[in-house]
Amino acid sequence: MLYFHKIAGEGEIRCMLCNYSEHIVSFTHGYEKLPSRKRTGTKGYQCEDCGKFHSINGFEGESYIVKNCDCGGKLQTDKPLFCPYCKSQNVGYLLRYLS
Repeated sequence: MLYFHKIAGEGEIRCMLCNYSEHIVSFTHGYEKLPSRKRTGTKGYQCEDCGKFHSINGFEGESYIVKNCDCGGKLQTDKPLFCPYCKSQNVGYLLRYLS
């Protein structure tokens, strides 16, 4: 089983059951341009209800992040990823970019 908190970078998630695929971001990091030098990044989440994937920019700690999907479901990283189409947990991840 795959979990957001155990994969890195940007890549493609693919369902082995229905062949659904989507580009996702797990976690990427970098720095803003001078003079701020703030730590920045993008973190991925999946809605535990509908399965929609979300990427939230501006990593400065997680307290500011609204962790709700448009459907009202909670965004999470610590539960197994599943296919948003067929809800199967039989998914794979192909890393395309690591930062």
